[in-house]
Amino acid sequence: MAQLLDAPIGKSVADDSAGTTSCAYPPGEAGSYAQADIAIEWDHGDAPSFERQLVNAFGDSDVGRMVAHNVQLGDEASYSSEGVLSIRTGKALVTITLPMRPDSE
Repeated sequence: MAQLLDAPIGKSVADDSAGTTSCAYPPGEAGSYAQADIAIEWDHGDAPSFERQLVNAFGDSDVGRMVAHNVQLGDEASYSSEGVLSIRTGKALVTITLPMRPDSE
């Protein structure tokens, strides 16, 4: 993962499993708001990510865009109000969970 990001990373996330690579970037304390959790499922298949399911469920309405919306990355990408960006490229699914600040809603 450090080679992919061309930067130092934290320890692998505990839910690493076969076909999945996970880490925290940049390295920091688990409770730090200055890090993101990154997971790559190398052979995720065709199933939509949870964020894509939200986009599909709420559509392109104003309220729907507040819950989740499309992003122009990879073959298909979505960002949710929970701070999760999912990017599909081919069969791989990259999920980046960004920290939510205590004052953000």
